[in-house]
Amino acid sequence: MVESRAPTVWQALDAWGRQLSPWQQFIIAQATSKGRLSDDEIGKAYRLFLGAFDLAEAPAENLAAPLVSPRSADDECKPLCLVRVDGLVGVNALPDGSLLTFDPTLTVIYGRNAAGKSGFARLFANACFSRHKPKIGAMADFG
Repeated sequence: MVESRAPTVWQALDAWGRQLSPWQQFIIAQATSKGRLSDDEIGKAYRLFLGAFDLAEAPAENLAAPLVSPRSADDECKPLCLVRVDGLVGVNALPDGSLLTFDPTLTVIYGRNAAGKSGFARLFANACFSRHKPKIGAMADFG
């Protein structure tokens, strides 16, 4: 029996990205290889965007790049561990600069009413794959 492994996040991102427009693929390629786009790369992406919608002539230069930078086996196997969430500003009623630290084995979040538990829960629901995306912000409905 052959055991099939789930695709890594990089493989899934690459497969998804191949369905996108060339200008979007260029952005993904640059962002995953370098972490951010330079002003020059943003300009190139913009020229690709304009060319895709016939708003300008498409760039003559070849901007093709591998979508997602290949990762070593070590990179793909490292577990992801959330250590803390900090530097929050304007998230529900949480005071600016709120901090939540996680223990590597178990973290229990508890506290009195209006201590901020639900504010952090809303934040995580929006950051993770949740079907419900509650509003986050200083003016969020807390009902």
